[in-house]
Amino acid sequence: MKIQTNFSQYPQLKIDEQQVKNCIRKHFGTIKAPIYVYIDPKLKTSHGLHACRDITDYERLPEASLKKEARKNKNHFHKISLSYKHLSEAKSSAAKKTSELKEWTFPDWPKSHRFYHSYLMTVLSHELQHARQVEYGIQYQQHNWKEYDEKIADKRPIEFDACVAEFKKAPKMLKSYCIL
Repeated sequence: MKIQTNFSQYPQLKIDEQQVKNCIRKHFGTIKAPIYVYIDPKLKTSHGLHACRDITDYERLPEASLKKEARKNKNHFHKISLSYKHLSEAKSSAAKKTSELKEWTFPDWPKSHRFYHSYLMTVLSHELQHARQVEYGIQYQQHNWKEYDEKIADKRPIEFDACVAEFKKAPKMLKSYCIL
């Protein structure tokens, strides 16, 4: 799986690109199509978005190798957009962000890291689960995961699945990110 990011354009966020790629490969390694994780300064209302795109619709890409990898997957790749606004708020004012997102469940972060890393892994795990859904369908059926039912507001199958992935995979991703 080929993973590209634009993290280097945002050094102030201090995201370790290689660590994120390692986490994605370890916890979402079944995804076959290439993944482009994009920090989007125009994304204001949503924390993150997933889209499965056709590479032939793009004239400019971050790297030619992404196009080559997408050709192996019926010209498709996963584009995951992360909101620059929400990432920078989580980094600079964690107390405000945690109270704003009090209905979210974040994994505990180690003392060596901050809430910001937990937030990043939670949003990434949610959006990567949507990428997994495109290739393999729903993984976590609501009737099998009743213990999460009261914690998840959106009961649509695709969103329920992605939210359960937050609970199940975000702590593992955070641990991998912090330890690797």
